[in-house]
Amino acid sequence: MDNFGISDTRSRHEDTDFVFLSATVGANPPVFAKKSMGDVNNGTHSVGLSIEVDIPDDDTIVVFNYLIMNSGHGDDNTRTKAAQAALSTVAKEIVNHKAVTAGAIAVGTILVPLFVSAIAAIAGVLAAVEVGLLLFADCDGLVAAGALPFTGRDLIRQTSSGQKISQNTNHPGTDSPAGCGSNSRYTTACTITTAPAIQTVLDLRGAWASGGAAGPFVSVTGNSISIDMSAYHRPTASGRVLGGATGRSRRAR
Repeated sequence: MDNFGISDTRSRHEDTDFVFLSATVGANPPVFAKKSMGDVNNGTHSVGLSIEVDIPDDDTIVVFNYLIMNSGHGDDNTRTKAAQAALSTVAKEIVNHKAVTAGAIAVGTILVPLFVSAIAAIAGVLAAVEVGLLLFADCDGLVAAGALPFTGRDLIRQTSSGQKISQNTNHPGTDSPAGCGSNSRYTTACTITTAPAIQTVLDLRGAWASGGAAGPFVSVTGNSISIDMSAYHRPTASGRVLGGATGRSRRAR
């Protein structure tokens, strides 16, 4: 999430906001990130919070979801558990039903819209989880929420050659608990990018052990490789690195 904007703040200087992000790849456990934004008023507020996951170039479902909670009075541990439970529940249903092109996904009796503001629906999911009921005693609650699903293959296609997926969403104020009035109006700006996941599979440099004895000694200088084979009474071998292999795994952010 790059930033969020607020207009018509319900409680001037007292929207005490917390941002939560989640990314789920197929059946893998979700990855979470959170950030406290403190007390904020009308205007645009930089978030700069990101999350990274490795994605395959196939039809595995990848779900990014987020929520911003105005919760100045809730316990931090309870707040975090509630946010993670709600985001995990929504992502699991999207993955299980392969709901990438659908306009919405049913989470129990709650219909959660995709790619647009899902503030009211995810507020309902929050209230359905056990710890979620503890969050709203002081007119606190969600001010922004959404879910963005893709297949891994389509995500890579849309972000090839340095392209980015930008998602700017308006979150209109929704009714808070009775007597609290309407929530503030928010907008969110999110960006998704991918990059090749580069890692060293095997470092050839140094001595290789063979049968308990020191084997060939490999040296790398630039693109040149030299292999000292004297341990086997053979001449030194040499070669060049022609290029790196291109894998199918990418890292999404």
